[in-house]
Amino acid sequence: MNEALKILDVLAIITWLGGGNYVLYSSIKRQGLPLSHYFSPFSVLKGKDWLKIFGLLILTFVIVIIRYNISK
Repeated sequence: MNEALKILDVLAIITWLGGGNYVLYSSIKRQGLPLSHYFSPFSVLKGKDWLKIFGLLILTFVIVIIRYNISK
């Protein structure tokens, strides 16, 4: 049981951090900007990119809710 909780924790972290960084990186590459824009994401992200970030947020919350319910 403890291992499942650790796996869900890692999955939530990878989903949020890894997915968010991938969305930002792909947006920078799509727009042809230098990687120095990586440190100012609010000026780089456009409409559909924000929807992807919102989707990652929802997915991460679902994983955390599942983890919380399993731990009870």
